[in-house]
Amino acid sequence: MFRRVLVANRGEVALRVLRTLREMGIRGVVALSSLDLAAPPPLAERVICVGPGDPERSYMDAHRLLTAAVACGAEAVHPGYGFLSEEPLFSRSCREMGITFIGPSPETLRLLGDKEAACRLAGELGIPTLLLGRLAAEDEARLAARSFECPVVIKPVQGGGGRGIRLVRDPADLPRLFREAMAETPARNRGAGLYVERFLPEARHLEVQVMRDCRGGIAVFPARDCSLQYRNQKWVEETPAACCPSSRVESMARDAGKLAEAAGLVGVATVEFLISEDGYFFLEANPRLQVEHTVTEMVTGMDLVREQIRLAAGESLAETLPSRGHAVEARVYGLAREAKPRLTLPGGPGIRVDSAPHTPQALARYDPLLAKICAWAPDRPSAIARLRRALEETEAEGYVTNIYHLNLLFVSDPFQSGDYHIQTLAEVTGGESWITCGE
Repeated sequence: MFRRVLVANRGEVALRVLRTLREMGIRGVVALSSLDLAAPPPLAERVICVGPGDPERSYMDAHRLLTAAVACGAEAVHPGYGFLSEEPLFSRSCREMGITFIGPSPETLRLLGDKEAACRLAGELGIPTLLLGRLAAEDEARLAARSFECPVVIKPVQGGGGRGIRLVRDPADLPRLFREAMAETPARNRGAGLYVERFLPEARHLEVQVMRDCRGGIAVFPARDCSLQYRNQKWVEETPAACCPSSRVESMARDAGKLAEAAGLVGVATVEFLISEDGYFFLEANPRLQVEHTVTEMVTGMDLVREQIRLAAGESLAETLPSRGHAVEARVYGLAREAKPRLTLPGGPGIRVDSAPHTPQALARYDPLLAKICAWAPDRPSAIARLRRALEETEAEGYVTNIYHLNLLFVSDPFQSGDYHIQTLAEVTGGESWITCGE
């Protein structure tokens, strides 16, 4: 097992990884930008500054991160999620330097990170997909405008966090929406272009957590429902999924396992699907830790970060236990409106909070996630009641947050019944921006 690991990330995910490292008796070193040095996560043996606040020159700079790993004597690097967590070249560079990348191999990352290749693999396995094509430039979008039957969705080939995604209802709008999507996409990713996908109105967004070891042992966990999204950014996740036919969910889980095996996965990954009346369709695979891994941990009792580390060290899968109860997570987002805001987080039976020290400047620069508040209970109504109580207990003085909109959602009929879809959050909140509306 490793003696020292470099955590190449920031915020709550860095602290999440450091906690498991401490429990495993592994020394954790965290690599931070100069902007994050003012509020480092606890539990790190050492903090190394790897560059300025610009993520391109810190968290996205493989050379700086690997230099930090060598300098502190780390035997492995945990990339968290986002940044370089799915970058094949970073994984390969770690391998070439004799440092273990805690994640899949560069070959698996390259296959699953290329949506066309992943969809092609899914098709070969008999799993339906939504991908229609790829557009490299605005001129190509103009020429292809009438070759796609609208509505379609365009999204960056290399993106994340819901940025750059646009719904195209009229072919004539495709060139303009292409420009808008490119403008919203980070400059480093624009050259890859946009994917075009078939749009499914009122679909549900489900994902399946998969783990696989180097001996071919595999574990597939209950599906998570991630349909409640604000401008393509997930706000609420729960498991098991409510109001979905069990036979369809079971079939989807089997397909997720087949895809992971065919891709040669060793590690942890999530396979994402859209479900409609027509069936389910493969969206993409994320061969890394997901933000919402917390709800899976709450119903299974497993530490997925520990399993990532064990699998990267060549160990076999741990014995998995039957899932129990229900878990719901709310992501609390916020931006500081005062110089010294104050955040009071909840606790109590069945409540888990993932958060980390932060500064107002870092929230605005990187990610406005204040905390992930998760509730577990033996059944869904009880889990929802606990989560609502936890939100009442949460105080965010000096912040503009999305708590008001979360409360609107939790008392709505679609959420209470579990019969919701990817448009529900916008319908319940009227599409209002939490940033401008506040509380």
